[in-house]
Amino acid sequence: MSSSECEDYPGREDPSYWSHLGNLGIRGIEFEKNRIQSERESLSAGTRALAFENYRTFIEASQCGRDVARHLNEVKVKLVSIFGLVIDVKFICRQSFILIRVCPKTCRS
Repeated sequence: MSSSECEDYPGREDPSYWSHLGNLGIRGIEFEKNRIQSERESLSAGTRALAFENYRTFIEASQCGRDVARHLNEVKVKLVSIFGLVIDVKFICRQSFILIRVCPKTCRS
C-alpha cells in the first residue's frame, strides 16, 4: 500500500483503528480494503450525481460569489475615497480652529 492509499483509510491517525486492523487477520484486512474501496466508489458516484443534479445551483452560487467579490471591491474603492474626504475635512477643521484661536475678535467680523 502506498502512502497516498494509506491517507484514504478512515482513522489513519486513530491508534484504535490500527489496533482494530491488527486484530482482523488477513481475511478481515482484505474485507476492510474492499469495504473502503466500495465506500470510496460510492462517495465518488454520489458526488458526481450531486454535481450533475445541482449544476444550475452550482453555477448560480459561483456567479453570486463573483458578484459579492465585485461588490466588496466597489465598497473598498468607495471607502478609500471617503477616507480621503475625511482627511480633507479634518485638515479644514484644524485650520479653522487655528484661525479662530489665533485671529483677534476684530479679524472675524
